[in-house]
Amino acid sequence: IGGVDVDLTEFKKIQDPIVRDLELKRQSYDFISENYMRFFENGLKKITRLWRPYPFAEKFSGSFYFYTSIITFVPLYLGFILFVVWIVFHNKYRNVVFLVGVGWVGWISLVHFVTIGSVRYRFPAEGFLLVFGVTGLVIGMNILCQFILRGYKIRRLMQ
Repeated sequence: IGGVDVDLTEFKKIQDPIVRDLELKRQSYDFISENYMRFFENGLKKITRLWRPYPFAEKFSGSFYFYTSIITFVPLYLGFILFVVWIVFHNKYRNVVFLVGVGWVGWISLVHFVTIGSVRYRFPAEGFLLVFGVTGLVIGMNILCQFILRGYKIRRLMQ
């Protein structure tokens, strides 16, 4: 950890890594308790950065990366949301699915709310996101097809 977001020069003076870690932890708790609204705002920024469908880094800020990411991730996110809504209302195994998949995605989000939020850190959750997102897209297409067919049958009966 370091670079633009963190200045660790004060802590480099402490030689013992355990004492350094305890001092970092103490100062972190002090910062959170004194600046809880700023901590919350920063956490929301990190969650946004973690789950944004396009890269945040300047290196990948070109239109090619932007549109490629939007085309691939937005349908996946929408499918994931549709799957979560569907599983809440229609599936008897919803507790298991929530604990395993949606719980893991939520846990990754909470960890990065407090720590570092970067697109590369969401990789452990993307497997579940991919499986549940595609399942949600299939469910959505099934619902859409049933809706279209139902409308077609009604129109056909009216003729």
